[in-house]
Amino acid sequence: VPFGIWRPVRLVASGQVRVDDVYVKPDLNSDRSAEVHVEVTLQNHDAESRTVSVPITLAGKNFSGPTHSGQILATIAPGKQTLKTAIPIKDPQLWWPWDLGKPNLYMAELRVEADGQIHDRSETTFGIRQIQMAWNPGFSKDEVSFPRTVKLNGKTHFIRSACWGG
Repeated sequence: VPFGIWRPVRLVASGQVRVDDVYVKPDLNSDRSAEVHVEVTLQNHDAESRTVSVPITLAGKNFSGPTHSGQILATIAPGKQTLKTAIPIKDPQLWWPWDLGKPNLYMAELRVEADGQIHDRSETTFGIRQIQMAWNPGFSKDEVSFPRTVKLNGKTHFIRSACWGG
């Protein structure tokens, strides 16, 4: 029986403070602007607290448009810590399914900087969209079996299943 590496392997180099996880949650506001909430979980492998700067850049991945940025400044104790910030976007390019528009995607890029050095970096892709459940207009709960409909970015959208031929 042969032994050895048989699946992909990757080697990651970082400083004492590294990115453990990044979570991006966009919220679409009623005035059609957006607020992109970014949560970054950092792990400090040093025995002492470190003061870090985390610059964050949001840019179009599959479209061209303005770049948006934010920054987190914090002192990280040894171990894991989650930092949060929100970056406003005045006129976001919304994500749409193929049949309603363009599937615009953003790229969030961030770096962890401390003591004049870059300790780690990360990037993640996301789309800005709003999905809601709403009552079907003109029907009550008693009149139909499924009185709700899906709204995508404020527009009613019929969800097709895998067997849908349209």
